[in-house]
Amino acid sequence: MKIHKIDTNKKIVLIDGGYNVGSYTKSFIDINPNCVKVFGFEPMRFDNQFMSSKVTLINKAIWTNNEVRKFFISDNPEACSLIKSRRVNKNEFLNVECIDFSKWLIDNFNKNEYYIHLKLD
Repeated sequence: MKIHKIDTNKKIVLIDGGYNVGSYTKSFIDINPNCVKVFGFEPMRFDNQFMSSKVTLINKAIWTNNEVRKFFISDNPEACSLIKSRRVNKNEFLNVECIDFSKWLIDNFNKNEYYIHLKLD
């Protein structure tokens, strides 16, 4: 995935949905050092997660409601999902907390002040 330098006068905030180990975030910050804050959403914990003073890791999944849902597990950590698919083991899951993402976004950011870069996977 190619990451571009963002040219804006607003404060840049990265929201990384599907943070995993934070490799996208690390590359994004390297290319956009004017990024003031990162919110990484990841319902699973990984031992080697990238952290910096700019990163706030939120141990929840992004969803449409605040609720607990099944999070289906895969041998490939990047394929884990709230939605059943051929890429996950339909019999293996964790119950994870989910956040109403649209409400969280509205409650936390003013669109006139921030440039929000959203990465979801």
